[in-house]
Amino acid sequence: MLGLVVARDSLPIGYDILEGHTRVPTLQRLQEKYGFEQSIVIADAAMLSKTNLKELTAAQYSYFVAARIRNDSKEIQGKFLEKT
Repeated sequence: MLGLVVARDSLPIGYDILEGHTRVPTLQRLQEKYGFEQSIVIADAAMLSKTNLKELTAAQYSYFVAARIRNDSKEIQGKFLEKT
């Protein structure tokens, strides 16, 4: 898995090759390596587990995690797919 570190202005400043699912110790190592205080984690659906989200929350990380809408109920799918 590739971890990309991007500055506020969207310019990439570094990357790391990660083994397995990204966990808080890996994120903390990246923070130390690149010297930033605050971060927002953007992850794909592979990170979407209760354990991962609890760990991110407990470590006070802000995050966006992609989800597969096909796994949701038809009602929820309809809300995402409504034409406006």
